[in-house]
Amino acid sequence: MGEANEERVGSGTDERKGATGRRTTERQTRRLHALAADPEAHLTLAIELVETSRDLEVVRPALKILEEQRDPALRP
Repeated sequence: MGEANEERVGSGTDERKGATGRRTTERQTRRLHALAADPEAHLTLAIELVETSRDLEVVRPALKILEEQRDPALRP
């Protein structure tokens, strides 16, 4: 009986971690979209997210913002 209880506790912890990860992803993408009116802050957050996040759902939109902000002076 103790083993079954441990399994339930463990799976509950995993479910909470998954939910927390989803909330973090949603929060980060909402922040990114909310800053669209402020190009400098938008770009700064996009750079921060690309450097720190491992979540592709966060990194992809951040990379899109960086792509749109290309500096022509950096081209060869």
